[in-house]
Amino acid sequence: MAQTSLSSEGIQNPTIGPTVKLRIMATTDLHAQIFPYDYYSDQNNDAVGLARTATLVRFARAETGNSVLLDNGDFLQGNPLADYVALECGLQNGKAHPVIAAMNALGYDAATLGNHEFDYGVDFLMRALDGANFPMISANILTKKGADVASDKTLVSPYVLLDKAVTDENGQHHNLRIGLIGFAPPLAMLWDVKSRNSSLFTRDIVQSARALVPEMKRRGADIIIALCHSGIHAAPGSVCLENASAQIATVDGIDAIIAGHTHEVFPGEHHVSQSGIDAALGKLHDTPTVMAGSLGTHLGLIDLVLQRHNTRWQVQKSRVQTRPISKNNNTGGTIALVGNDPDVVRAAAKGHAKTLDYIHQPIGKTSGPLHSYFSQITTDTTMSLVTGAQRHFARRALAASDYSHLPILSAASPVKVGGRGGARNYVDIAAGGLAIRHIADLYYYPDIFTIVKITGQELRQWLERSCGAFNQIHPNTRNDMLLNPDFPCYFFDVIKGVTYQIDISKPARYDPAGRLLNAGSARIVDLSYEGRAVTDTMEFAVATNSYRASGGGNFCGATRGNVIYEARETNRDVIREYIAREKAVFPTAVPIWTFSALPDTSALFETALAARSRLGDAHGVRLRDTGITRDGFAQIRIDF
Repeated sequence: MAQTSLSSEGIQNPTIGPTVKLRIMATTDLHAQIFPYDYYSDQNNDAVGLARTATLVRFARAETGNSVLLDNGDFLQGNPLADYVALECGLQNGKAHPVIAAMNALGYDAATLGNHEFDYGVDFLMRALDGANFPMISANILTKKGADVASDKTLVSPYVLLDKAVTDENGQHHNLRIGLIGFAPPLAMLWDVKSRNSSLFTRDIVQSARALVPEMKRRGADIIIALCHSGIHAAPGSVCLENASAQIATVDGIDAIIAGHTHEVFPGEHHVSQSGIDAALGKLHDTPTVMAGSLGTHLGLIDLVLQRHNTRWQVQKSRVQTRPISKNNNTGGTIALVGNDPDVVRAAAKGHAKTLDYIHQPIGKTSGPLHSYFSQITTDTTMSLVTGAQRHFARRALAASDYSHLPILSAASPVKVGGRGGARNYVDIAAGGLAIRHIADLYYYPDIFTIVKITGQELRQWLERSCGAFNQIHPNTRNDMLLNPDFPCYFFDVIKGVTYQIDISKPARYDPAGRLLNAGSARIVDLSYEGRAVTDTMEFAVATNSYRASGGGNFCGATRGNVIYEARETNRDVIREYIAREKAVFPTAVPIWTFSALPDTSALFETALAARSRLGDAHGVRLRDTGITRDGFAQIRIDF
């Protein structure tokens, strides 16, 4: 639907009816972050928390007479509070989940399901949703997949029609029927073992929208807002596209889109205007769209000017913005822009207090520090500990099986390495006691421990997929950026049990989505197992997680057909059990991989400010501190 910016002058068609201003407020990817508190470092964090976003909501409501508040999914999982409720204490009858209680206190009008809502199983999810005072919607999460969308059976309502009393510019009252429809990534049921075992199905986002939006119109929807838990990607549409917000914007009848899933801020400087994407005005194919980061860092706002033509309301103007809860102080810290909302704090206070007791439970000790400052440039102690614990568990799991003869490898990727999470988003565990909170810090997601059987050829392609994390660095060049900002850190798998080099003078073989990009390129060199070159026909057992083994990230060999073992335990349980058994761990960074030598060549990467005094912890690479970025990261030069 073609629209003009609020800043434009005039409207081409003269008004013939009343004008109503409607404000859409949105959060997304809260991941159970209610309080401005980092449970991993056990300290306050002014950069996150729904309690702070709620204050922005109160301000935004006060600025306008007509508004709705929506959440775009992934609200139920993501930190130790979520784990404590789901895995330790459960949900008491008649008591709302702390996240749901906080959302009730803030008065959400509706929410949709994200992919991580299913991490603790469907039964837990449905019990949690019982406590919500607002409707939950999702059009493409199904309990039965029919021959077409019309015959599908959805887990929750596919959409809802809200009858909202609104006031026009002249003070007259009207009823506005707002249609809200929700979507989740279609691959969500494959990524997580708990949801995969629950007989749920999904359907393509765009296919569902094209079938249901006209139905919503027939039922009287004056405007339609899509809550699309999906990122923004300009690639041509395809069936079951993970990030389909730009594609859904082409569906006739959708007036505004709430995007999410990728934890980005849109509109914003990290998006580039390209075909169908206006990163400055916040429009996808001329449809106003907002994405409000994650963990409550921002509140998304879409302001619509609606005008009634005969009996129909039409969008005449729109404005999209995001409002942050904090700002960077350029020294790696943050300055709070708002305080906590007391109603939200009160609603979740007991859950927060019990979570603090839970995360302080001791499990063992570490003789040295564990940090992820250099996880993306060399073998480090965090990746060594995680992959070592998984490999130890895998040996026991396969010892009496038909696969006991296979060489056992272990794959893991760093998650807390800055990026969109900011300059404090790193593992930083001091030598001494290890508690529950440290396990969640080392392994962010509650994935299920899984082992796949792969060939040497698949192993090589798995690693080629991983090293797409790096930009191509040409020999004899200086200070180009090392890391590809479009490549998610959780796709950079390190595999223990083999050794290899990465030649980044060559182009990446795969793009960030795992699609073949340069078929003739091979970055992985000198791939060896116990001193022998890995051949294509060799076979290996690789310890990994349920997300990767179900196709998450599109890695060669990581498929359900190759699974030979699936545990009841999560990968976190495996790490926790390993530390508890050992009682004390002695962090070492035995080399797994290195960069191939590139004489007279250097590149830059960003890391935590604390890394400036810890450059000696990065084994096998030459580093030099070059200063601080405007976003509060340390900028480090690496010489190859």
